[in-house]
Parts: sequence; structure tokens; C-alpha cells
Amino acid sequence: MTTERTQPCTRGCRGLATQSGMTLVEVLVTVVVLSIGILGLAPMFALSIESNGRANDTTTATEQAQTTLEGYRKLATLPPAPFTQTTTDSTTGLTQAVYVDDSQSDGSLAPGISRVRVRINWTDARNVERVIEYSCLRTAE
Repeated sequence: MTTERTQPCTRGCRGLATQSGMTLVEVLVTVVVLSIGILGLAPMFALSIESNGRANDTTTATEQAQTTLEGYRKLATLPPAPFTQTTTDSTTGLTQAVYVDDSQSDGSLAPGISRVRVRINWTDARNVERVIEYSCLRTAE
């Protein structure tokens, strides 16, 4: 039977004190620093979501106003001025008002010119009243 002898490590050996790596304290400090950085970005994400909602509302209102104006441009004759029509869309919450004016109802217009205005009102997620208005001029036919 052979016996092996173990010799103490004297050259090229590393003890526990010389091992490289991160200590638990270093890991905790890193986690705290990263958490603070990520928390600093959180308000930016909330603002981005709110801004996207506002942009979506504005786009919807603009599309509705432009579609309405195109409809009035295509009419052979406009309703007699002064004309006002107000409608509210229950699905989108948009209130649309259409105004038709001519030189007799609005002195700033030249004779033979009519103006069609479309005004869209809505209340956004922050309960702020928003308004967008588009208009076009038409000659009398």
C-alpha cells in the first residue's frame, strides 16, 4: 500500500485573502446606484405616456375637422349664412361646431366669399379643455 504525502502550498498558491471578485457590499452599492438611476428615469416614461395620449387626441380631432371641411368643400352650395351646427361624438368625447359666414354676417369677408370654420373641443386626461380650429374660404357659386 502506498501513501501519499500532501505538502503545504508555498509557491503560486492563492489564499482566500488574495482572491479577486466583488464583495457583497460592493454588489449592494452597485444595486443602490443603479436603482437610483432607474428611478430618475421613471417620470420621463410617465410624461411620455401622457404626451402620446395628448398627441393621439389631437390627431383624432384634426382628422375629424379636416374630414368635415372636405365635406363642406364638396357641397355644391353652402348652407345660408350665418350657419352653426354643433354635434358631440359620444365615443370620442369630441364636440364639433361648424360655422358658415359670409360678408353679410362677418364684415371682414369680401363680398362673394364664404368662410367655413370647424372647431373641435375635448377634455383631455388631465381634465384640461382642448380646442382645435380649421377654416377654409369659398367663393359663392
